[in-house]
Amino acid sequence: MAPTKPLAVAEIGCAPGAGKAVWVSDALTRARAAGARMVVWFEFNKETDWRLSAEESVRRAARSIVADSGWVTGGDYSLVRAALGI
Repeated sequence: MAPTKPLAVAEIGCAPGAGKAVWVSDALTRARAAGARMVVWFEFNKETDWRLSAEESVRRAARSIVADSGWVTGGDYSLVRAALGI
């Protein structure tokens, strides 16, 4: 639709569970491989704990992917960076 515009995932989240860190890593890696430059994470504890910052293993998984250059930043990204420790 707009080949000159960056690809973004408008909202994504993952429910808690033993495989959350692997799911996060896989989802972000696949989004990046598909050309996504931005992913908006549902960083809320609402109905269930969707947050990347909820568990250390999930923070590490997300940190390893978003530390890659090329991601677009903005909005409350400073809060996400602080939660992920980056």
